[in-house]
Amino acid sequence: MTLRGRIGQLILGGPARSLPSEMFEAFSQALLEFYRDVDWALDISDATFADATIRAVPGELIRRDVGRHFLIRRENRDAVLSMPDAPGLAKAYFRDFDLTPFDTMIAVAAQGSKNFEKQLADLQWLRERDLAE
Repeated sequence: MTLRGRIGQLILGGPARSLPSEMFEAFSQALLEFYRDVDWALDISDATFADATIRAVPGELIRRDVGRHFLIRRENRDAVLSMPDAPGLAKAYFRDFDLTPFDTMIAVAAQGSKNFEKQLADLQWLRERDLAE
């Protein structure tokens, strides 16, 4: 799927943590299986978001604008969350790994948001420390 142009809020959230644990695990396993042999799933490179959360698609399967969309990895979660100087937005994205079965996600600096410059700086902070691509 390809998204282009101005898009308000996009939430691809994945299974809800409020589900019973067995159901959450079943949905998580189904997502992992669904994307197992997929080359790419979503192209957001030409989309402008007011806000975006994408937890239901593996980050490495998303085509993106690397200037505004940052690939983050679960392996860096604990390091980022333990850094007292890490920006709040960065920590929020890494906390989202509790809500997805995937080991990668895309953190979006929402160009359509009035806070775009701050979001971009917060996520660039990660990239400067090799905690995002």
